Amino acid sequence: MRKVSSEELKDIISKHKKWLLDDGGERANLSYANLSNADLSNADLRYADLNNANLRYANLNNANLNDADLRYANLRSADLDTKYISITRIGSTKRMTTYSFSEDKIWCGCFTGTLKEFKDKVLKDYPDKGNTHHIEYTEFIKYLKKLRKAYKEG
Repeated sequence: MRKVSSEELKDIISKHKKWLLDDGGERANLSYANLSNADLSNADLRYADLNNANLRYANLNNANLNDADLRYANLRSADLDTKYISITRIGSTKRMTTYSFSEDKIWCGCFTGTLKEFKDKVLKDYPDKGNTHHIEYTEFIKYLKKLRKAYKEG
């Protein structure tokens, strides 16, 4: 995993912004990057590749992560302003599963989709209610729904 300096990160984000505006630049590729403790607050990281990135303790307040590739990204202890939640060691791959409340999008292994699509996939892949993966996934889905309701009401 490569460590990205704050200067290099600023340059990558600047080029990514140009890419988003179709003004040259290039899409941010921060896959396998060590971004622990990085300040990414207010960064526009739409469509950025953050696959397998280490974002522990990163400041992601007000960062735009719409359609970013967050598969296997480590978001543990990241400052997400309650827009995202992650759980580790769940389901068949025992990796991290991340949910975005604002986008209603869940990343779990190679799956990306809405919470309903995820629930449908879980019920299809693990129809046996006694199966450990079925229990872990469905209980996490129930928890997310309760939190989503609480955030909307609160």
